Amino acid sequence: LRWAMAAADWDTAVLLADRVLAATDNVAVRHEAMNEKAQALRSLEHLDEALALFEQVPTPENLAARAELSLQLERYTAAARLFGERRAADPANADLLRPSAYAFERARQFENAIAAYRTLLDREDTVETRLLLVTLLNSLKRHAEAWETLAPLPRPADDLGVLRLQASTAFWAGRLRKADDLFSSLRTRRPGDAASRRIESDLGHALSASGDLARAERIYRRLLAEGDDAVSR
Repeated sequence: LRWAMAAADWDTAVLLADRVLAATDNVAVRHEAMNEKAQALRSLEHLDEALALFEQVPTPENLAARAELSLQLERYTAAARLFGERRAADPANADLLRPSAYAFERARQFENAIAAYRTLLDREDTVETRLLLVTLLNSLKRHAEAWETLAPLPRPADDLGVLRLQASTAFWAGRLRKADDLFSSLRTRRPGDAASRRIESDLGHALSASGDLARAERIYRRLLAEGDDAVSR
């Protein structure tokens, strides 16, 4: 069995592990065979079977495999718990933060997800992580926090997707004039951006309601110039 595992001969490893399990009642030997069979099954992409076997003999050594498989199999509540255990055992390992945050988010443990993203930003500030956190905060309607989280990025952003997110978040956070400036920059660089038209129309209405009629009119005229729009008209 050990030779088959070392040679990455996974089919043979599964066969030999079954023979060991059929031949002995020794608990330690059985647990070792089950772990090796689970590893072989994972390598063969039999993920459900591998996880089920690992769960029968949970150990600190197979904790990483159980966490990763749970995430792959979209068992997010279990994955969140297991990645939490991994972080508790290895708090200095920054590589655990992103999958932890994702597992927490998908398990709807939003405060834990936000905390994990913020910790990741403290350790390694990347645009990708910042945008993941902003998207989560916006989905929770925590737009002021989302806007603050975007603050370190260049404004307007060079990337059109990031620029659209900046403009939309500014509107949702009540930064109406800033939103107008950002949408204007977006329109200059990408006229006819359909994904933003409804938000821009809502921005025009909000500016009009706030008394900023000149900006509202400019937005509506810009939308009309790009194509007939009953709402803008």
